[in-house]
Amino acid sequence: MNGAVDRCASSCTFVFASGVQRFYPGSRDIVTNKTARRGLGFHYVDAGHVDETEAQKARKFDATAPPYLKRMLPTAAANAAIALMRANHTAQVTWLNGDEALQSGIATSLDPPR
Repeated sequence: MNGAVDRCASSCTFVFASGVQRFYPGSRDIVTNKTARRGLGFHYVDAGHVDETEAQKARKFDATAPPYLKRMLPTAAANAAIALMRANHTAQVTWLNGDEALQSGIATSLDPPR
């Protein structure tokens, strides 16, 4: 299975991670931040659920996101994706630059699939 992305946020990043080849074309000009509104977007699991405590969210995150990403991605890529999610405890999305995605291994190519 291969994955290509132009805009992929939240749970879609988990689907992208399942690709053997992960294409991220047109992403070099994205500035990693919370306002790009395109590219690969990461946020903490259920950050917007105001009825849960931070401890409940942390337990849910630790039980779901890291184990899945560690199965799907190379170690460095999984750690990078997990760090992006852990660093953003808001409901806003952190969009990832293509060069950073490629360096970390989250993406395997910045060219379109052929």
